[in-house]
Amino acid sequence: MNTRKTLGFVVKLLITLLLVGFLAWITPIRETFDLIRHSDLNWMLLAFLGLVVCNWVQAKRWQLLLDRPDVRLSQLLHIQMVGTTAGFFLPSAVAGDIVRSGMLARDKALLERSIISTLLGRLMGLGALFMLGLLGAFLWPNPALRFQPNQIALYLAGSAALGLAPGWLLWKRLRRNRDWWLSGAAWKKRIYEGFTYLESLRNPALLANCFLLSLMLQGATMFSGWCLFRAVQADLPIAAAFALMPLTQLGSLAPLSLGGVGVREGITMALFHGLVGIPRAQCLATSALAYVNGFAISLPGVFLILLTRRKKS
Repeated sequence: MNTRKTLGFVVKLLITLLLVGFLAWITPIRETFDLIRHSDLNWMLLAFLGLVVCNWVQAKRWQLLLDRPDVRLSQLLHIQMVGTTAGFFLPSAVAGDIVRSGMLARDKALLERSIISTLLGRLMGLGALFMLGLLGAFLWPNPALRFQPNQIALYLAGSAALGLAPGWLLWKRLRRNRDWWLSGAAWKKRIYEGFTYLESLRNPALLANCFLLSLMLQGATMFSGWCLFRAVQADLPIAAAFALMPLTQLGSLAPLSLGGVGVREGITMALFHGLVGIPRAQCLATSALAYVNGFAISLPGVFLILLTRRKKS
């Protein structure tokens, strides 16, 4: 098993180096560094504030989904910041989610709720991402992204069916074989308890509030990315940013490289250079500034980790 993990890490590292090398080869690097050095600090600050809003909104949505009065927002903000740090430094697209779920389950013995609420938040985030992407496609006058209303309706219905059908079928099986799930191994009981918790969340007002927070979260994320483009003097319409950034976010989740490095930059360059005409140097400079922004927003989590370890020692 260790050999397979090591081999997988080496393969991802090689792919990352190849992608970064290729992007550096097709992009004027000196111009890219000049753009980074002369980036507008006001736009950078706005981009950073957008990520701060994201942390708060994500913690608030998590609190609503957990539906536990004993879990405070301040505690979830603490966990959220540590998870943000893990997501930035660890070579995995879901490292932050794993760390957040583990911390909450350890502190409050809420393993099922922690995992399922995190997954629900992810699904709501994807739905909000698609919705804002479609809104951007409507507002951005680009023939390549013009959709007919019937196409959008089919797309949304198909996405909803694919996302909900497996859960619905499993829940039907759980209810039909309740005694089997509640007897025997502990993992079966945990699964049943988790789906029982899901059933308790069938509150339209609660789900609507969580989805609105998901729209705020994704909107703040895309606004932050648009500010980074503006920081390097890129003439990018905000509607184009909302139309294309969801594709960048989804593509970077593909487990092809370490932490999506190289994949994210390649997709950004392909979309924003190919469809909008943003020069490659500005696309690469924007991606580099995103890492600077990510590092800055992860620093509070670093301090919290160090503070927690100091208290334990």
